[in-house]
Amino acid sequence: MSALSRVLKPLAFEEPELETRFAEHFVDSFVAQLRFALLVGLAFMLGDAAIDFAFDQAPAFRANMVRLFAVVPIVAISFALTFYAPFRPYLERYCAAVSLVVAALLFIAMRFLEIDGGLGLASWVGPLNYAFMMIFVFVIIGIRLIYALWVSVLATACFLAIVELTLTQPVGRSIQGAYHIVTVLLLCAFLGDWREL
Repeated sequence: MSALSRVLKPLAFEEPELETRFAEHFVDSFVAQLRFALLVGLAFMLGDAAIDFAFDQAPAFRANMVRLFAVVPIVAISFALTFYAPFRPYLERYCAAVSLVVAALLFIAMRFLEIDGGLGLASWVGPLNYAFMMIFVFVIIGIRLIYALWVSVLATACFLAIVELTLTQPVGRSIQGAYHIVTVLLLCAFLGDWREL
């Protein structure tokens, strides 16, 4: 089965009994991996806020408000939901949706940081944070390729839209930046596909 066909239809075992047993195993391992990923994400958000506060206190104010009062509560609520058994059947789709919301909020926070005089989307920090987000979506969180690919494509569109709509730069620079962002997306998609297989 090709990677493209897995985007439209997820992998499945031919034997229904084996598929059922695998699905149960997957949910258990996914929840454990997700909890770890959410704790790591929470640590990164608090670390980013602390670093920006220490070195870019005034420019980082709005960015840190987004991180601390939007992203951190979403991540904390998501962590709490991993302990609520009735929600488990919806957890993977929920995490896909939340990943997209968090990505958009972080890109907006970085744009605020840039507008206010810090390092943001147009600096090396923007693509680096984008790459971290793609690695989280495809590898660390543990959602399947069918969800990770759609989340990453929409997050990439969000990132490029914020950059293009808010920054004035030559066309060549825009194409160059978009090329590197799409390259990161493709490499991370390969890692996600390989992990799932």
